[in-house]
Amino acid sequence: MKTRLSKLLPYFFILGLTLISQAEEKEYPFGVQLQVLSDDITDPKYLDVLKTMISTDLAAEWQRVATPDNYLTFQKRHGGPQSIENNPTLKQAYNHRRRVALHFLELMKQAYHQRDREAPFTLETVEQLCLTSVEQTGISNDSPLSQLRILMPAPDAEQQWPRFRGPSGQGTASSRSIPLHWSPTENIFWKVRVTGTGNSSPI
Repeated sequence: MKTRLSKLLPYFFILGLTLISQAEEKEYPFGVQLQVLSDDITDPKYLDVLKTMISTDLAAEWQRVATPDNYLTFQKRHGGPQSIENNPTLKQAYNHRRRVALHFLELMKQAYHQRDREAPFTLETVEQLCLTSVEQTGISNDSPLSQLRILMPAPDAEQQWPRFRGPSGQGTASSRSIPLHWSPTENIFWKVRVTGTGNSSPI
């Protein structure tokens, strides 16, 4: 009986990790910017774009690590290191965010190295930047988060094009169903005549 149980223990362990991982994704999903960052680090197209970036691009690019829900923000929001350590699901979500950040920073270091330049950041400067992000969001252990929600012009608009030049700030989107052709009748959802002249683009 003991032999059978010992053989089954690894499967119970894997099952437990799977359930924790599923709970993490459901309870603590990535925000838009963090999800884009997570997608980018394994996207061959992004890696190709990274190779073309000049030093000034890289100087702004590495700071993308300080997403609104970076791992330090997440830790602060959920009561600090001890609370994270005591809750397996929280710990999994925290470690997931930290792995994404460290992987991204390693890509940035490689990009600088390929240009024979030293990366202008250390883990300490990165964490200072992330903590600044925490302070800007007003997160504190002593006070609960305010329940605020930005009103979007359409359902799920924040998932589509949440800031200038798209989710990653690079003028790219991960969607595979974007229309490539337009005409007065093709791929037009609405239109309205405006007075005067100005710039325009498909939206």
